[in-house]
Amino acid sequence: MERKRGSIPSARARKRGKRGKEKVDDIESQELGPSFADLPFPITTDILLRLSTKPILICKCVCRTWNKLISDPHFTKMHFERSSTGYLIRTCDPKLISRTMYLLEDEPLELDSECNNSLKLEPTLKLPLRGAKLDLDKRGTTDGLLVCKPKDHKFDVANSCNGFVCLCDPINKDPLLVCNPVTGEFIRLPKVPTSSKITQRAVCSGIGLQPKTNKYKVVRIGDFNEIKATFIEINVVGTPTWRIVGARRIILVGRLEHPTFLNETLHWIMFEDRKFSILCFNFETEKLHFIYFPSSRFLVKGILHKECISMGTLRDSLYVCNASSPSSMQVWIMKKYDNTVSWTLAFTLSREPHRGISVFWLVKHFEKGTAILDYHSKKGFTYYDPETNRSKKFLVCGTEEKLLEVIPHIPSLISLKDVAKGKNVKVLNVNSQ
Repeated sequence: MERKRGSIPSARARKRGKRGKEKVDDIESQELGPSFADLPFPITTDILLRLSTKPILICKCVCRTWNKLISDPHFTKMHFERSSTGYLIRTCDPKLISRTMYLLEDEPLELDSECNNSLKLEPTLKLPLRGAKLDLDKRGTTDGLLVCKPKDHKFDVANSCNGFVCLCDPINKDPLLVCNPVTGEFIRLPKVPTSSKITQRAVCSGIGLQPKTNKYKVVRIGDFNEIKATFIEINVVGTPTWRIVGARRIILVGRLEHPTFLNETLHWIMFEDRKFSILCFNFETEKLHFIYFPSSRFLVKGILHKECISMGTLRDSLYVCNASSPSSMQVWIMKKYDNTVSWTLAFTLSREPHRGISVFWLVKHFEKGTAILDYHSKKGFTYYDPETNRSKKFLVCGTEEKLLEVIPHIPSLISLKDVAKGKNVKVLNVNSQ
C-alpha cells in the first residue's frame, strides 16, 4: 500500500531511518578521523585542567558537555588548586567608571632583553555596577541606556582571596559586594547598621576564608572617635546580617595598606611615622594581632616611603618589597610565619635612578632566579628576571592619565552559589547589567 505524501511514517520506517542516519554519521566520523570527543573522560578532564583562564572560558562555549564539566564544583575546585597568583590590572580615571579589569596570569614569559615588546592583556573582565537604572530614550527609540554617574557607581577593590574580590565604597570604604571577576557573579553584602556608623572616623575591610568551616567572611574594622575604640564586625558571605566580634584600643585604620590573605589571616601594612608593622585578623579566632618588622634593618639609607612599599605572598610566605631608594629595591621574606626573627633579605635589585617612585610586586620564583613585576603608575609594567638580567616591558592604554591599579589575584572558576552559606542567596551576574 502506497503511503500518502505528508503522512506520518510508521515506527518501523522511523527505526530504519534512524539506523541509516547513524550509519552515515559513523562513515563521516571515520572519514574525518578521531576527534577530541573520542578521548576517555579522565583524559579530557586532565587536559582541560591544564588550561589557563582564557582558553578554559572558550572551552565552556564549545558544547554543552564541556560547559557542564567545567562548571562542575569538583572540576572548578581541582582547577583552582592548580592555579597560581596572577594580577588584576585596572585602569583608573576619576571622570569615568572603571569597570574593566585585565587578568595577567602568572606564567613564565619568553623574556627578551634586546627589545621592549608589547604584551596584550586578556581576558577582559567586568566589575558590576552599584545600581544602574535603565533609561529609555525620550525620543521613542527602544534602545536602553545605562545612566551611570561616576560618584554613584564607582567601587574600590578592598582585596582578593581565593578568586573572590571584595568591593567597597571609594569614600567611606564600607564593603558592598563580593564578586568573582572570572565568572561574573556577585553578591550584595547587607547594609551596615546605622548605629555602627555614628562618629565613625575610618574603615577598612576585606574578605577571607575560615578553612575549618569553608566559610568566606568579610571583615569590617572601624574607628570611633568619641569612645576611642576600634570595632570589628563580621559577615559570613551569603548571610543577611553583620555581627560585632570584638573591640579594642583604637587602631589607625586609615593607615592600613596592601591587604594580603595567608594562613586563614588577613594582613595589612600599618604605617606610622617612619615605622611600620603588620596588622593581622585571624578568621578562625576572629581576633586581631600584630606582626612586627625590624624597621631599622628595613630602612634604605634612612628612607621609607609608604608609596614604595608593597606586600604579598610567595610560596606560602609573606614578602615585603621596599623601593624607597631611587637606586635599589629590597625584597624581604618572612620564612617562618609570625616569627619576627625569620625576616630575611632575599635580594637587593639595582634599578635606574631616574624612574622616580615605583611599586614592585614579586611575581614568582623560577628555578634559577626570581621574576619581578615592576609597576610604573604612568608608564606600564616590566617583567624582570635578575638571574638572566632579561626584561619585558609593556604599556596599558585606556585612560588619559594612564593610572593603573594592580591587585594580586588567583583566578577561579568556583561559583559563588557553591560557597555562599545563607538561605535564599541572590547571586547576580554582570552580564545582566
